[in-house]
Amino acid sequence: MERISPQEPTNFNGLVLIGESPGRQELEQGIPFVGRSGGLLNTVLTEVGIDRTRCLVTNVFLSRPENDKIDLFFRPRHADGDQLQEDEDFVNRYGLYRNRVVCDDHRYDMKRLDDELVRYPPKIILTLGATALWRVTTINGITEARGKWNLIKRGDHLVGVLPTWHPAAVLRDRNNKLPEFVADIKSVKDVLAGLTPRSDSEGGVLDGLASE
Repeated sequence: MERISPQEPTNFNGLVLIGESPGRQELEQGIPFVGRSGGLLNTVLTEVGIDRTRCLVTNVFLSRPENDKIDLFFRPRHADGDQLQEDEDFVNRYGLYRNRVVCDDHRYDMKRLDDELVRYPPKIILTLGATALWRVTTINGITEARGKWNLIKRGDHLVGVLPTWHPAAVLRDRNNKLPEFVADIKSVKDVLAGLTPRSDSEGGVLDGLASE
């Protein structure tokens, strides 16, 4: 199966952007977010003052599912048989995505993304869409999680995670989602600049990140 490569940063700024999987244009050019979704992402990053070349830009999966149906990369977990323990080990580490596990043929991408985050230790991860949100936090459901900061621990360090819409979803619903998408990326920029925005819903969750 044809695969792309992550866009590795120059002079890494600590920000990792994680999407779902490549589309047709990404396969043609070999890196994430170069189609219409990438154009929107690039525009917003530039407007808020984030240099994409300094970010790690990657996907949960580096191959494209047929007809862009991401559910094809997942299957029900085994209830018995030889693969039961393998599925249990997977769930213990990565959790279930919509009550399903990643197909065996695509589990390579789980460790591959782990390795990328070791090579480029993030200060902040911006998850673009539901699949990336699950992969980083084990949370299912982007609608409730969008725009709410989370703290996760990677090794000895705390990492701020902000879930936002996938740019493709923004393109389908610009009137409602574009202002939220821009606000989320602006929030990431503020934290990268050393600010720690607080709200009643966040409860100062980023205070720990500021001290890292």
